[in-house]
Amino acid sequence: MGFDELHKLASAFQGAALFHSALELGVFNLLGRGPKSATQIAEALALDARATGVALNALVSMGILEKDGDNYANGDDTAAYLVEDAPAYRGAILKHMKNTWQDWAELSDTWRTGTARCSRKEGSIPKDPEQIKNFIVGMENITREIAPVLAERLPLEGAKSILDLGGGPGNYVLEFARRCPEAKIVHFDLESTSALARGFIEGKP
Repeated sequence: MGFDELHKLASAFQGAALFHSALELGVFNLLGRGPKSATQIAEALALDARATGVALNALVSMGILEKDGDNYANGDDTAAYLVEDAPAYRGAILKHMKNTWQDWAELSDTWRTGTARCSRKEGSIPKDPEQIKNFIVGMENITREIAPVLAERLPLEGAKSILDLGGGPGNYVLEFARRCPEAKIVHFDLESTSALARGFIEGKP
């Protein structure tokens, strides 16, 4: 590995920071309504116009956005995965990754002490409601395709009751119900998680 590769590795966080900032500020959701200029985006999201133009051009260079004249637009994958009302939306799990940023920043302390430093949380889950939502909805994002595969592989035929312990967003419960419509299926998790899962199960995330 040459120095150029080492330099790219060391500075990779810069592109990630820009991407996370655009996701947090709602740039992709806004562009989900149609192409817009840097000025229009800055005005709509209450951002500095010059900084917005610089950041948008950087996102274009990264292949995340497209530019035609003065207007910016989501690329195909950006539109599919990062706009909240898109069927294949996966932005929540990426927001959860942003929530872990400080944990990774303190990795040297963890390496020295052998004890994980997680300043964003106490115990096993985040305290902040928005971070909890990003985590649980993020789990829904990534288990959407996994749940049907797992349900097909489990020996569920003839089951009268099924307990999904630590059921998360409820994707597995939904698949178990599809496979075993006569079975009693119980979703068990923390209260905050179960509240979000109930919304998914009822079709109202």
